[in-house]
Amino acid sequence: MKKLLLLILLVFSFSRSQAQCPPITQMSYSGYTGTSVVIEWNAVGTPTFWEIEYGIHGFTQGTGVLVTMFNTPFTIAGLSTNTTYDVYIRSVCNQNQVSAFTGPLIVPGNYNTITGRLTFDQNSNGCTASDPLASGISVTASSTTSTAQYFGISDSNGDYTILVPDGTYNLTVIVNNSIISVHPTTINISFPNATTSLNQNFCLPAAAMQEDMSVVIIPETQARPGFRAAYTVVLTNQGTVPVSDVVDFTYPSDYMTFLTAMPVATSSTSTSLSWNYTLHPFESATYRVEFNLNAPTHPTFPLNSGDILNLNASTYLTGADIDISNNTAPLAQSVVNSFDPNDKTCLQGKNIDPSQVGEYLDYLIRFENTGTASAINVRIKDVIDTSKFDISSLVPLNASHEYYTSITNGNEVAFHFDNINLDFNDATNDGYVLFKVRTQSALVDGDSFDNTAQIYFDFNFPIITNTETVTIMSTAGTMDTLDKSIKFYPNPASDFMSISSANLLQNAAIVDMSGRIVSQISFTGNSREQRVSLSNLSSGIYFVTINSERGQKIEKLVVD
Repeated sequence: MKKLLLLILLVFSFSRSQAQCPPITQMSYSGYTGTSVVIEWNAVGTPTFWEIEYGIHGFTQGTGVLVTMFNTPFTIAGLSTNTTYDVYIRSVCNQNQVSAFTGPLIVPGNYNTITGRLTFDQNSNGCTASDPLASGISVTASSTTSTAQYFGISDSNGDYTILVPDGTYNLTVIVNNSIISVHPTTINISFPNATTSLNQNFCLPAAAMQEDMSVVIIPETQARPGFRAAYTVVLTNQGTVPVSDVVDFTYPSDYMTFLTAMPVATSSTSTSLSWNYTLHPFESATYRVEFNLNAPTHPTFPLNSGDILNLNASTYLTGADIDISNNTAPLAQSVVNSFDPNDKTCLQGKNIDPSQVGEYLDYLIRFENTGTASAINVRIKDVIDTSKFDISSLVPLNASHEYYTSITNGNEVAFHFDNINLDFNDATNDGYVLFKVRTQSALVDGDSFDNTAQIYFDFNFPIITNTETVTIMSTAGTMDTLDKSIKFYPNPASDFMSISSANLLQNAAIVDMSGRIVSQISFTGNSREQRVSLSNLSSGIYFVTINSERGQKIEKLVVD
């Protein structure tokens, strides 16, 4: 049997009890069958017995299976196939003396590596070195003998990495956009091979010439009254043709004062910043802005913990875009007065409307090295609840440093920041990763989903982020009663919209993306149907609030 040896870096405690009970050395495993494995180690000193704790890879110590052993080796049985485990061992010398835990030993550790590069064929003449690289694209290795799937997602250089155990796989590129095709379509591979590695590149020619822009806002900092707040707007051309337009960023100027923008905005108003751009397929642009937030002592517009800052970025709202849903990026940011620098946030807020079910949600995970030495590697683990999210739709959007993404065991997403060498000085010790994932379409009003992430700095125990809970609420953003009978049509609309309800209609208001009311209508008479003129509105996206005698309803309106 092939035996793999893992030398574990020992962390020595300076306490008297641990000094008298030294930790074990040279943990290793052999005889891995998929459901069982043999664990061996070298004893140091004269321990009475050993405590072994194991669990699924990335588990929090104290929550795993704890076993007492008086001899080495030890066989762990009852493991789940296609699952990775962490194993920790410590020596017990007497009731008062225990060593530090040694580990984790990762089982199985003999993963094979699949790497490659994705290139967009912009001239339809075959992929060449001059063609743009395709980032944010998922590549999957599907087992031909089981339901196991392993994923990698291309980084900013178009490169992907997938780790798979021995077996036979079909390697394919997942393109959620019908305007992109893939060559080759599928590659069949088997491990082990001569090198336990494979390099497979893919060429992505255009299946159709279409425009598809997307925009997202990344809050680099949490919003703390009286302090600076920084945001990054990321603009991406996901289509197959170049696009030239303007990206707009709006903010509540009563509560935050603009400081700087990089690059400098092309134009600005008291509540907005705008940049002109031209982006080619798979090309991205970033815009960073800083503000100073009002203090709680501000005489007219105080900012306090629990308040919400509503910001928005939008682009190409009047273009021939095949998916206008990702052309706006509203951000509802909660104001805090103290915070953990390692956290997870849903950029759509704590509550979402039922109309957002089946759509993408954006999640930001921030990390900060608060230790006393640089972190050579950082890894973020996020277990996705597949009953609430479509794991195959997950796409990394942006990160502070170079990274790659892998998905193992069906729903365990890992963001790998290898050789990041993250400093421990306050000015340069933080980073982030942003990704999006679709909610399952079967979710209904009242459902909620929560999630935490685990952040690993080198070989230290993980830091667990806050639990980010999002609830589907018909009254998201309002305390008023929902009137589900209210409907309006057509949508998109041009010259007018018709409103109907099972209850008497009272009034309606139309708000633009900057939060400004552009039309307000009061209905007279006892009517359950009304017709509203839109002739004074420019093309774009608006929000319509309609009130009846029983409640209200808020919907997105597209004016073309």
